[in-house]
Amino acid sequence: MIRVALERIATSCGYAVPLMAYEGERDTLSKWAERKGPEGLSRYRLEKNTRSIDGLPGLPPPPGDAGGPMPGAPSGTGDVHGS
Repeated sequence: MIRVALERIATSCGYAVPLMAYEGERDTLSKWAERKGPEGLSRYRLEKNTRSIDGLPGLPPPPGDAGGPMPGAPSGTGDVHGS
């Protein structure tokens, strides 16, 4: 169990947020994942996701992180969203 003591929680109304047009998906993440390859993505997830930045236990490794892509991922990316 994780407990936190909060002193302040704030939200923004968004009144001053400019209107923007959707132009398409960014390809930065998929290019990064392609460069890493399945084994590199597996290593990255094991190194970065098993502990939080403050040292608490993080996410358990997903199925397929024994050196290959995650189930349902397109070949070569390890990305479960297919991008």
